[in-house]
Amino acid sequence: MERQTLMWSASAMQRIGKREEQQDRWLLDEAAGTYAVFDGLGGHRDGALAASTATAALQNRLDAGDTIADALNKTNDAVLDLDPDSRRMSAYGCPGTTVAGICVPQNTVFWCGDSHVYRLRAGVMDRLTKPHVIWGSRLLACLGMPGDHRSDALPLDPLPGDQYLICSDGLDCLPPEAVERIWRSTNNPQHAVDQLLEAAVAHARYSDNITVVAVAAN
Repeated sequence: MERQTLMWSASAMQRIGKREEQQDRWLLDEAAGTYAVFDGLGGHRDGALAASTATAALQNRLDAGDTIADALNKTNDAVLDLDPDSRRMSAYGCPGTTVAGICVPQNTVFWCGDSHVYRLRAGVMDRLTKPHVIWGSRLLACLGMPGDHRSDALPLDPLPGDQYLICSDGLDCLPPEAVERIWRSTNNPQHAVDQLLEAAVAHARYSDNITVVAVAAN
């Protein structure tokens, strides 16, 4: 298929914001064709540990040949195992993390929580993911949540020239039109992340951890 003939390049960068700890992590696994961002839940204990655990678990499961769906389920279990109270439905505040990313060999966009995947195609930016939130900010799903796993997925179906922006919700400090304008100004993933983070840091709403992964298909 056409997606197998594409050449992929990626770059990633992050900023701590006005937080005491960087709880975001990224996964750039070129061998597995997987690119993802994890945002440890800052209002919970061990958000950074949850994000690090999820990053390693997802990479290990994909390297073992799991489907994205199975890999995410096992990653969810790995985060749940960090705290004996996590499997209680009422255990608010236990370790958790969001995830959003793309897996090229499995032709999949995947996410759980409120991290984002955007696509820039032919000069038009679209957000491919729909955040699992209610009332503006309350998460309905994350890795580390007991009960039925709530990740979502859709086909990637890349075309030559497509660019993908994967980011934690800290980038929401920038209005979407600013993100699109900056992103459209360059075809270079490294330039894209540099310019987006420079604009975010200068914005009055800048406060949260921000992680940006830019991926280009050529």
